[in-house]
Amino acid sequence: MRFVMRALLSLATSIVQVHVGSAQDALPLTVAEGPPRYPWTTTTTTVTLRFDSAVPAAIEIVRLARTIEDRRWHLAETVHATASEGKLALKGPIGVETLLLIRAAGHPGYILDGPFRWPPQAATYLVRAQWRKTIRGNFIGSHASLTWVSTDDGTLPGTMCEWVGRATWECVGVPLNAIGVVVMNTTGEVKCGIPGAVVSPSGVVMTRTRATAWGRLVIAQTGPLSPSPDAVRITAKRVQIPRARPLTTRVEVVADSRVQIDTVADGVVWISGAEVPDDGWIEIGAPDRASERLDLREVTDTPPDLPLRVQLQPAVTVSGRVSNAARNPATDAVVTLYRFVRSDRDRDRKSPVRITVAETHADSEGAFHFDDLAIEPHEVVAMHPVFGRGVRQVTPDGREIEIALRSSAQAVGRVLKQGMPVAAARVAVVPDLAQFAAAGDITELRGGETQTDEDGRFAVTLASRGSSELRVGDEGAGVKRLSLGTADRQAGVIDVGDIELDAGASITFVFEAAGSCEILLTGPAGRTGMSVVRGSRIGPAMFQAAVPEPGRWHTVAVCGTRERAVVPPWLDVSPSARDVTIRLTWPQ
Repeated sequence: MRFVMRALLSLATSIVQVHVGSAQDALPLTVAEGPPRYPWTTTTTTVTLRFDSAVPAAIEIVRLARTIEDRRWHLAETVHATASEGKLALKGPIGVETLLLIRAAGHPGYILDGPFRWPPQAATYLVRAQWRKTIRGNFIGSHASLTWVSTDDGTLPGTMCEWVGRATWECVGVPLNAIGVVVMNTTGEVKCGIPGAVVSPSGVVMTRTRATAWGRLVIAQTGPLSPSPDAVRITAKRVQIPRARPLTTRVEVVADSRVQIDTVADGVVWISGAEVPDDGWIEIGAPDRASERLDLREVTDTPPDLPLRVQLQPAVTVSGRVSNAARNPATDAVVTLYRFVRSDRDRDRKSPVRITVAETHADSEGAFHFDDLAIEPHEVVAMHPVFGRGVRQVTPDGREIEIALRSSAQAVGRVLKQGMPVAAARVAVVPDLAQFAAAGDITELRGGETQTDEDGRFAVTLASRGSSELRVGDEGAGVKRLSLGTADRQAGVIDVGDIELDAGASITFVFEAAGSCEILLTGPAGRTGMSVVRGSRIGPAMFQAAVPEPGRWHTVAVCGTRERAVVPPWLDVSPSARDVTIRLTWPQ
């Protein structure tokens, strides 16, 4: 007679630890304490248990029984036996509904077989040697149905989740190597029990609880020839539009702190949150795989007891070369890759939002490449401090792209200090701050950035749109600015001549209540390319700082890792200022 386990019926409704006098600890099933409270038949027969695969020789069989009148399972007896050639004989009372729990010392988990009625005559039962575990946890609050949500399409027959106490539940018969979570879905709340990594000797795994407004099990599948699951990255992302530039179409991506991600196993996570963001997504990536992005609204529209499976596809590459107007390689050009995104809240924008994907520099041959991309539209922007700017839109198809840089104008000049050429002085074309804040595409307002050569000379490309200025120097050598006017009035090569740097104004601060705090200045306000200057302590309660250029500077005290306001908070430095003394105090 062949027997295959069909299902577990209801278990007892209270937790009792039952010890069976072996190397195993408490039973992995919640059962009533002590022997059954009804008479047993004394007539027994022998059943030969034949296992379908190898089991340890020394095993322990816990026999549970119940009657029609009492549907709870009761511990009947514990038998220590030896399995010879994968089979053993076991006696039992005729006609009693029976459940067998089979364990082996030193082997985590158990085999569960039944329920069945003990036969009136000798029989042979085939037992599937599928090792299982019990998952236990606590959900405080109202009861609802429990669901075991796993990475498998289903679980073996016999897996069942039940409440066993006021706030305690257990899922019995879960395959030992199964990966998943236990979910309870109620109105307005999803509770998830996430199993730990340790299985007790008796086969019990305890869980940690996550209670949120929504949740979903995400399973990333990479295929047999792709990276292992532990290389998969699953993150929550959202677009961050700078408050100072609300109209920009080129944005950055930041981690979405509104979404909680709990690792269940390699490549498997439980995602959840207290709210449903309308501007976020889940991003799944792996080496040599195209990243997948799942809109959170689509994720949360599906019941939490249905796992979300994502099959990562092979990645594609965007590669090409950057050249100048003379078709020569634009060595060290900065190449930035963007992807497009169009959401409901961006429908009023004239141009779609672009998200930064990656950035690199062209090599000595002008070549560049970006890996691990999906087949979707991208935009490539290349910029060079001398040769200008170029833009290409591309959908990856395996072919290289060419980006030819264009510069409407260049500025050339020489940087001096005390009449001598300054080598390696920084020279940058910076945009007007108001135009920068109101711009849709800030890359059109961005000019080149370079350093002077040994003779103090430089050549730098100007912005293709808007008003800009030349910022020359740094905090140590001093900073000079030169207005360049608007791009539509610039053409060819503009010679700005010699630019003389000076060290700027020297500010002495008297701060009697400074204690261990230091002085920090930032400015000038209202200009792009600001500097940060830290004052040097020159005596008790005295500091000195060299301000590299005139303008309005914001002053704070830095006390350890904390910034504190001081009075006066602003310092106006005139172009003619050289040595200035300021007394600082704490705000009253």
